[in-house]
Amino acid sequence: MRAPILAALLFCAAAAQAAPTVSFSVSRPKENPVLGEPFRLEFEASWPAGYSLALDTASLPTADFGVLEYSFKKRGGNAGVFRLKAVPFALGVSTFSAVSFRLSGAGGEFLARAPEVPVEVEPFIKEQTPPNEIKDIYPPFSFSVPRWAWWLAGLLAAAAAAWYAWRRRRAGPAGSEDGGEGPPLPPYENALRRIDRLLASGTWDEAAPKGFYAELSGIYRDYLSDEWGIDAQLMTTSDLLKTLNKKKLPADLVAGSRAFMSKADLVKFARLPVSGTERDSDIARLRDLLGGLHNFFAPPAPPPPPPGEGGAR
Repeated sequence: MRAPILAALLFCAAAAQAAPTVSFSVSRPKENPVLGEPFRLEFEASWPAGYSLALDTASLPTADFGVLEYSFKKRGGNAGVFRLKAVPFALGVSTFSAVSFRLSGAGGEFLARAPEVPVEVEPFIKEQTPPNEIKDIYPPFSFSVPRWAWWLAGLLAAAAAAWYAWRRRRAGPAGSEDGGEGPPLPPYENALRRIDRLLASGTWDEAAPKGFYAELSGIYRDYLSDEWGIDAQLMTTSDLLKTLNKKKLPADLVAGSRAFMSKADLVKFARLPVSGTERDSDIARLRDLLGGLHNFFAPPAPPPPPPGEGGAR
């Protein structure tokens, strides 16, 4: 009696482990995508009859790419094409991470993964060097500059650098509201005050939110520069996120930074529309993010003095 039961259990276990096969083929754009410009990827899939296939949106990449929209076109009973519209955030060769799909049917629910897609992202402006370009040949031309002119230019440059450094010392951190009067504001208070000034400036335009979000992103990057001493304004979003990971920030602060900067990049580079309600939500997210970073950076309070020290005897 035990042998048939054991055989049935082994058969059920083998059936449970044998997941249905899903085949994928990926179609990439004919030309390399440009930084900040949307491009399309197509995942053509085929799966067993009696099942349905759906994209798992939680698996979409958020670091080097942002997915703007996706669609599905069915081909026959068990095949179709998933089209993704994405925008790149980093230059060079990046990997569009493997996307997951949920396969559901009478045999249960399974997870299928499409292959990773390497994508080479190019800058906005490409240097064009036509081959075999014929250039006119001119005779050598030279002129001499008096030595005193070079001395004068050097003195003027040194004076300009000294004046700029003096103004920077008086102005304090970037965007400080003090204008050189009194001590500079701490980075956290300065960032909050800049947000309030931006809201009161009247520059918000729902039809063209790019400038507003560029200023919001600049406030956040300036805060990181002032608080941490990193060149946040010179980093891509991907590089900045990698730097934050190396600083051992809590996971919620890293996730909040990724969400805020990805949203700002989509508005700046991909012309993502934003409503007034979304703007208020993003500003609240930025304030919470700055508060969390401030608590992380703030030094702990000194312990109270032991009893009997510093008091009346």
